[in-house]
Amino acid sequence: MPHDEDAYIFDELDAAQAFKAFSLPLCLFGHTHGAVVFVLSPEGMDAARPTASGRARVELAPGSRYLINPGAVGQPRDGDPRAAYAVVDTATKVVELFRVPYDVKRAQLKITEAGLPEVLAQRLMLGR
Repeated sequence: MPHDEDAYIFDELDAAQAFKAFSLPLCLFGHTHGAVVFVLSPEGMDAARPTASGRARVELAPGSRYLINPGAVGQPRDGDPRAAYAVVDTATKVVELFRVPYDVKRAQLKITEAGLPEVLAQRLMLGR
């Protein structure tokens, strides 16, 4: 969270607390390995996540504030094994979240060959 680097933002309740800790219109965060955009507008709180197609598009509106987690290229925790990333275009004021497939089997092999814990390799295929 903006006020504690060891705290996690999983849901709208966590996001509401995080929004209280900063006043800028945009904050990027991580830790949870799950792609999401939390929006605090005059109408209330909302969240956008990539759809099954692997995309989400959010236009940054004046008067609203945003917490953006681009997700993770590895070690996902949201049930989707595809790599996740975000593009923030400050000129057009658009944020896009993407999910793309990658060679999970090869990444798993490299993890085990490096002597890392087997759970890290297994997690890649499950996305958890």
